[in-house]
Amino acid sequence: MPFAHAAFGRVRYAIGENLRLDLNALSALDRYDVVINPQVEIVLLDRATIQLGALILRGDRDGFFGPFADNTRARASIEVSF
Repeated sequence: MPFAHAAFGRVRYAIGENLRLDLNALSALDRYDVVINPQVEIVLLDRATIQLGALILRGDRDGFFGPFADNTRARASIEVSF
């Protein structure tokens, strides 16, 4: 079992109708292991959306996420519907 004691949190904040900010985080309480997932969504038009995000992995080398710290990544996407 990777997490005997953990905490998960989510914060979502909308700025008007066209901008949304999200922050998800998961942390083990008994050791230094954390995943942070920030995201931004921008609605340009009714049919066009841009999303930016990251997946940040941190922890001790003997922890659950620590060995994957080099796999931290960023992503961007554009969605257009017709």
